[in-house]
Formats: sequence, C-alpha cells, structure tokens
Amino acid sequence: MDSVFRRRATQVALGIGAIYIVAGIAWILLSDALVLQVSNDIDWLTFAQRYKGIATCS
Repeated sequence: MDSVFRRRATQVALGIGAIYIVAGIAWILLSDALVLQVSNDIDWLTFAQRYKGIATCS
C-alpha cells in the first residue's frame, strides 16, 4: 500500500512539474510576442523585456 501511495505521489508531483514547465515556456513565448506587437523601438523593447522579467520574478 505504501509503495502505491509513493508511486502516485511521484506521478502527481511530476505532473505538476510538467504543467509548470509548459506554463512557463508559454508565458515566455506569448509575452515576448506581445511585447514585439506593441512596438519595434529598441529602447522600449529593452525596457519592456527588463520589467517583464522583474515582474515575473516577483
């Protein structure tokens, strides 16, 4: 019984980790695309990318 519980807990943990990875990659790609849609000004892009990263880490 204990090994069944551990195996299920491991599967759940790996599933949550996989969802987190997919969501993170989607956030990076979609937010980068959104920033590029807003402006092509290099200074603004630098500003937006910097603060997008800071907001994500907060």
